[in-house]
Amino acid sequence: QFEGMNSAVINLYFLAGSVNESEKEHGLAHMLEHMLFKEKESGSLLRNLEMKGATVNAYTYKEYVCFEMGCLGSKLEEFLPDFLKLFFNPEFHEKDLRIEKRVVIQEIKEDKDDHETEGLEFLFKKNFKRPLGHPIGGAIKNVNSFSTKDLNRYYNKLFTADRMILS
Repeated sequence: QFEGMNSAVINLYFLAGSVNESEKEHGLAHMLEHMLFKEKESGSLLRNLEMKGATVNAYTYKEYVCFEMGCLGSKLEEFLPDFLKLFFNPEFHEKDLRIEKRVVIQEIKEDKDDHETEGLEFLFKKNFKRPLGHPIGGAIKNVNSFSTKDLNRYYNKLFTADRMILS
């Protein structure tokens, strides 16, 4: 522990995980996690935060999508507004979606090689009905079919203030 080097971690949760997806939407929450880091001005907010020393990450789970920022405690007040701007009023573009589809499909393939992930998904599928019993990443077929219209619809439905937790 270093004196004077306090750190802060912010987690922004949206209760919008894979459990909320219809069968045709399997993987849409995960795709939105990726797409919310795509900015109008080629990543200026995210790049700016990281260049100033923040770390930003995200993950999707059954019940939620979480965006996380870590930084020096003394920088939190400066960084927090820009971090939050990343997730409100997004604009989704087909070009970015085409790129992220490839990234998400690669992650799905990597998950198939991960025994722990495959084991957990197998247990969920065997023990729970559809809302919990499908992979968080979705199916490659679904991912390939997603459009910016699908992203906007899911975002507007589930990425709302009443489904948000900031910790």
